Amino acid sequence: MSAWIRLHGPRNVELRMAYPDEEQALQEGRDMIGSRSDAEPESQSRKEGEEYFPSVSDVLCVQAFLSHLKIGNGTRQRDEGQSQVGGDQGDHVDEGQADRLPVEIVDMILDGADYWASIETKMDGPRVIRQDQDAEVLKTGGLCYSPTAHPIDPRILPYRTAHPCRKISFTVTSHDQGWGGSQPGSYDGSWTWFDAYTIPAFHPTTTVATTTNTDDSDDSKQQQQQQHHYEPAELVAQYQKYYHEQHQPRFTTEANFLPSEHKLCCNKVATGDPHTHRVVWHYLDDVEPESAEASEVELAQGRGRATLNGRMVREMGVGDEVCVWARARFPGWVNYVDELSVRVFWAV
Repeated sequence: MSAWIRLHGPRNVELRMAYPDEEQALQEGRDMIGSRSDAEPESQSRKEGEEYFPSVSDVLCVQAFLSHLKIGNGTRQRDEGQSQVGGDQGDHVDEGQADRLPVEIVDMILDGADYWASIETKMDGPRVIRQDQDAEVLKTGGLCYSPTAHPIDPRILPYRTAHPCRKISFTVTSHDQGWGGSQPGSYDGSWTWFDAYTIPAFHPTTTVATTTNTDDSDDSKQQQQQQHHYEPAELVAQYQKYYHEQHQPRFTTEANFLPSEHKLCCNKVATGDPHTHRVVWHYLDDVEPESAEASEVELAQGRGRATLNGRMVREMGVGDEVCVWARARFPGWVNYVDELSVRVFWAV
């Protein structure tokens, strides 16, 4: 049976009467990722009522399913032709000749449903950050990297587009020392906060250091190019190994003396009970820092006004990481971090 598709907008798609060859679609999804155990970023077991997060194989199977949907009016014309006894069968359109859903439409459906693969990273345990004792409390793995692979030999999971990141979800449960401050219960004048950064991956050229070979013949140049060509995963592994052996950080950040407009969020002032902040960065966010809406969000939610435009999400590339720093300023101020997790979503 053919499928009818009604587009209500770029993020609202309706499907009707769809019965494609399910076995073929699901098998193609499985073939694209190979063994499920090798490609799963995390277990999808969950308790009743918990939010469901699709795995890589889930997304690929749905993608293959949608790509087999047939569009057009083949079914309608066929039914009309069958209902006319002895009528003209010239309008009959064979179902096998119906068009498939374009890849662009399939991508729109998945993006509109926020149906993306994701990997969650959690903080190991509670942390206490006192005055001027800033600390990195969490760092994710590389975007689209399998969490089961060794850091210096990453395995890249399936992804779509050069900048596949679609959403980053932060969940922070924390509080300050529970006293002091001029406006208790608000975010104004809070001196315990969090900053989040994206750590760029290594994206080198496909050649390594120049060789000492002085032969300028065409055969020699071709041989050098073949010897120096590396796959992207091999280049990343080479880069990771170098910094691992040299014990050098590949990302450094200056300690912000005061909370900036780029802060992830801050604690409520003089609130000793833990409070959970859920901050979501979405690739479609478009609130400019200078807008009145950004000011309202900053006052009401304690978020940085410069984190509302989605730029950091849209600019993330494969292998980029996310790190979170906890900070505290001035005598007596303490940042108690009970729980912290970051879930990064990307298009497959």
